[in-house]
Amino acid sequence: MARVLSKEVGVNCFQNTCVHPDRCLYYLLRSTSKKQWRAVSELEREQIAFDALAKVQATIPDWIEVFSLCADETRIRLLIAMHAAPGSSVTQLAEATGLAPNTVTQSLATLHRANVVEVKRDGKFRRWQLVHPGIHQLLHQLQAPHSTLHPEH
Repeated sequence: MARVLSKEVGVNCFQNTCVHPDRCLYYLLRSTSKKQWRAVSELEREQIAFDALAKVQATIPDWIEVFSLCADETRIRLLIAMHAAPGSSVTQLAEATGLAPNTVTQSLATLHRANVVEVKRDGKFRRWQLVHPGIHQLLHQLQAPHSTLHPEH
C-alpha cells in the first residue's frame, strides 16, 4: 500500500479511500488487477477528466437535446407509455396518461420533429412509436416497465 501524506491538511491517506479527496493533493485509486492502491497526482486527475470529456464531446449536443425533450413531464409520461405500449393511438395515450388529446397531439408533434417518435397510419388511426435509441436507453435507466407489447430485452 502506498502512503500519501496530504500536504494541505496533514492527514495520512494510506487507507482504502481518501476521506478528503476534495482537499487532498493526492487521492488513492484502486488498481483492480492487483488490488493495490496508488497515488494519482492532480495533473493525472485533470488529464483523466479531460480525456473523458474529449471522448464524448461530439455527443454532448445530442444528449442536451434528449434531456431537454425529457425534461417536460407531459413528454416523459408519453414516452413511458409508448415504451410499454408501442403503436398506441393519440386517444389511447391520452387515456393512459390522463392528458387531454390536444395536449398529447402537441407533445407528440414536438417529439416527432425531433425524430424521437414516428407515426404510421393504420386505417383511421395513427400509431405512435418511440424510435430514438438514446431515449429508449434512458427510459430503461428510469426503470420504465415492459409489457407484452414491448417485452424485456
